[in-house]
Amino acid sequence: MFSSPGTLYVYRIHQVVCANLVARRAEAVLVRAGAAVGEPSATASGPGRLCRFLGITHADDGADAVAGDRVGVRLPRSLPPPVLVGPRIGIRKAVDRPLRFVVVGEPAVSRPRRLPRTAGAEERSRSGR
Repeated sequence: MFSSPGTLYVYRIHQVVCANLVARRAEAVLVRAGAAVGEPSATASGPGRLCRFLGITHADDGADAVAGDRVGVRLPRSLPPPVLVGPRIGIRKAVDRPLRFVVVGEPAVSRPRRLPRTAGAEERSRSGR
């Protein structure tokens, strides 16, 4: 994660391949879901499923996701949709920190889909209740 922005950092956790995308030096975001054109969105929901769906392996560690040809992040051709901010999920520490960002109405987002509208909203359990 100490590479330039746009670098893919691939790692294995609990036998599942996950990927972070470097945003700034020493800062990265976990890539959790993606919209798959022409495919059921559930196949790309969750960090492990998304990497499996895209065929991301440990061999992609260090790939340039902005200018590279193997794995790419592209800007939308139109205005970006609204984004909600809420608490992180699947962790025990710093759950209250508003570091989960979700595109409004995107079916590929892993649960819980219902997020608070403000950073200080109440915490939700992993089940989304």
